[in-house]
Amino acid sequence: MSHIHIGYWDDETPAVDVKRAQENYLREVFKHLPPEKDQHLLDVGAGTGAAAMTVSDRFGCKVTAVEIVEHHVEAMHRVVEARGLQESVTPVCADITELDYPEAGFDHIYTIECLHHIANRKAAFDRFGKWIKPGGRLVLAEHTLTARSTWLDGFAPRLLTGSEVMTSIEDYVQLITDAGFEIIHRREVIQNTVLKSKEWEKADPDAQLRNYAKSVYGPWLSWLKPIVFWFAERAIRRGDWEIHFITALKK
Repeated sequence: MSHIHIGYWDDETPAVDVKRAQENYLREVFKHLPPEKDQHLLDVGAGTGAAAMTVSDRFGCKVTAVEIVEHHVEAMHRVVEARGLQESVTPVCADITELDYPEAGFDHIYTIECLHHIANRKAAFDRFGKWIKPGGRLVLAEHTLTARSTWLDGFAPRLLTGSEVMTSIEDYVQLITDAGFEIIHRREVIQNTVLKSKEWEKADPDAQLRNYAKSVYGPWLSWLKPIVFWFAERAIRRGDWEIHFITALKK
């Protein structure tokens, strides 16, 4: 897998074409933010850097890629050096809530499936509001649970995402607003992402998702994955688990 995000399957993308689905995902995330050449972006929760390198290649901009997991950052360094991208992609191993960049130091900030792992999200959003230039954009792709969700409703989504601190879309809207942003686009996409990944798993001839699940969750939990996913699908059908693509403008 080229990066850890699920993928976005539109009507024209075959279930087995995960590479295209992941490209679609980034396209949809950035649909309302086409970065311009030589702009400086901050990637929060960059993982192994696939998204940061794709953004830099595609748009010709610079990306500071912050990731808290050390071995992910080590892998990112290796790929950045191998591809000769040291001038355009800067890996940083840190907790975003403990960093302090200059005010208005970034043209835009994006974060993909990261903030639902952060307990102190207010600290993160306060920094985003400070770090983005006026007129810049904040782009989020986030897992959320509805406020009405019970512990059982949220069990499978939390297990599959590895998050114990998932919250509601209403909480995100409040945090975005309080940090000085105006939401200009919001879309819920779990039908085209998590549910479609189930079709990929059924059709996947190379067992990519099954092997990935074993490496992430371990053999026992990956064996229980169909049961967990049944509860996850139940949460989706009930509207308890959602994924939102959000673009907000810094006032």
